[in-house]
This record gives sequence, structure tokens and C-alpha cells, in this order.
Amino acid sequence: MSKVDEQKGLVDYRKIAEAYGYKPVPDGYEESPVLTLNIDWKSGEQDRIEARTDAIKNFGKISLKSLRGLPNVMEGFLARLQIPKTDEWSHVLEYSQRVESGSENSLILCLIDAKANEIAYFIAVNQSLGMWNLQHRFVAEEYRNQQLGSRMLDEMESLIQAYADEKGEDQEIVLESTQLPVTQFFLSRGYEIVDE
Repeated sequence: MSKVDEQKGLVDYRKIAEAYGYKPVPDGYEESPVLTLNIDWKSGEQDRIEARTDAIKNFGKISLKSLRGLPNVMEGFLARLQIPKTDEWSHVLEYSQRVESGSENSLILCLIDAKANEIAYFIAVNQSLGMWNLQHRFVAEEYRNQQLGSRMLDEMESLIQAYADEKGEDQEIVLESTQLPVTQFFLSRGYEIVDE
């Protein structure tokens, strides 16, 4: 129900937006310029299938190294794949494993550019048998609205499906969201609200 200003009889949309966590645009704010990826996703599908297979075969079998400044976090690369662009090969998709506090196993999918900048990453934490929590989902602001989030989700879902096939056990993906656009995105992808 909308909050109405009793004196003027007007809806205070700013207060409603702030209640949902939206913040006013600061003075002098300029949007980041949009950078086009120009990635040829279709032609690289077979390469991604092979990279997924390698990643799952290596999962739990590679030596992990401590991350700098995070002694309880160990990480290692499962597979790396060059992603073809329409003009050059300048992006790399990295599949990694992370173990935190000696128990939480995670699959990490990260897209980086030629200058080693992270363009997007998704992290799924294997919290319990057969359940993956998609805790972190990030796309750099200047690369948004190019369906990159959908591509990364497709790849993470395919990676977890490859894990399910390897283990012969069903796997489930869950996530939490407090942002309406994020919730709408996952609902549009077939996810269901199981707990409000």
C-alpha cells in the first residue's frame, strides 16, 4: 500500500523507494560508459563443455593455495578457457574451487578481460549435500544490460549439472535476494520463492 502525504494527498514515492533500499542519485553522478563485450558465445559452446568437464574432474583433486591476507581461504584453478570475441581473443573464463574454513567448498566462475579486470563472477557454495547456494553474483556496471548475467548463470547451472552427472546425484541451486530486480530476474529464469 502506498504511503500518502495527508496534507497534499500525494504519494511519496521517494520514501517508498528508500524503504526498499534504493538511494537517491548523488549530485554530480555520471553513469559509467557502457562497454560492449562482442563475445561470440555460440561458437565457443563446445569449448565450454570441455572446460566444464575438466573443471568437474579436477574439483576436489587439485592443490589449493591460501589467498593473500585470507589464511582460512584456499583457492585453485580448475580450468581456464579463452572466450572468442568477434574481433579477437581477449577474454578468459576461469573455473575455480575455493575452500573456506576447511569445509565450505565453492565453485567460482569468473570472466576477466585482457587487463585481468574482473568483468563478472558467480560463486556457488556447496553448503550441504546436493545443495548449492549462489551467494555471489556480480557483473561490472559498465557491462550490464548485455545479457551477461544470463550467460554467467547459464554457465554456472551447466557446471553444477555437470557435477550432478559426474556424481549421479540431483543437485539444487538456492539463493537469497533482497533486491526486487534480482528477484524478478531469477523468477523469469524459472526459480521459485520458497521462503519469504
